[in-house]
Amino acid sequence: MSPVAVHIGNKAHFVFVICISLFFAAVTANVFTDEKKTFIWHFDEGCGDMAREATASCNDGKFYGSGIQWTEGKLNKGLVFTGSDAHPQWINVPHSPDLNIQQAITMEAWMFPNEIGPTRATIIHKSSSYHLQLDMTSKVTVRLYGLEPSGYQTSHGRVKICEWNHIAITYDGTEIKFYINGEQDENVASTTGKIKRTTNPVFFGGDWPG
Repeated sequence: MSPVAVHIGNKAHFVFVICISLFFAAVTANVFTDEKKTFIWHFDEGCGDMAREATASCNDGKFYGSGIQWTEGKLNKGLVFTGSDAHPQWINVPHSPDLNIQQAITMEAWMFPNEIGPTRATIIHKSSSYHLQLDMTSKVTVRLYGLEPSGYQTSHGRVKICEWNHIAITYDGTEIKFYINGEQDENVASTTGKIKRTTNPVFFGGDWPG
């Protein structure tokens, strides 16, 4: 994968490539069937205000907020986000049924945090559905809405500041697991249920209103 450069949140600066692999329940003639889908945003375009989804699913994202910049990523190009609550920035991927993930999900990203801000920094966000962030102590945190028990789950390990980090979370219907730089984190959260379906867009690098 070609990585992505992103600044996220209040002074929380990141460079990452985003890959979402997922199972989801798709409705066909009122019958739910499980399909496996993979979505990848390389952030490799190098110009313009669009981030193309690499598997040709048409789930392309558009830049929102001024100041998102193209830069060198880990391998190729990337995006720098320098947003704040007062001046939010994000990439907006409009809702599509493909992005309603229910049964299982993997979210992963390459990231280069220059600083850690005073609030959680958003990496991937579908409001009231799934939410991947970095918290104020540089731990990876995730919330999958609709699961029991509810609420945020957080890694024990931390990402390193001013270095490239690869992070991933997985949910298989019974457990949430964290991975940092290829190593499984010691925290494994037992949880069950289906991730909530919504018609909200997917945001990368931030969320409204900041």
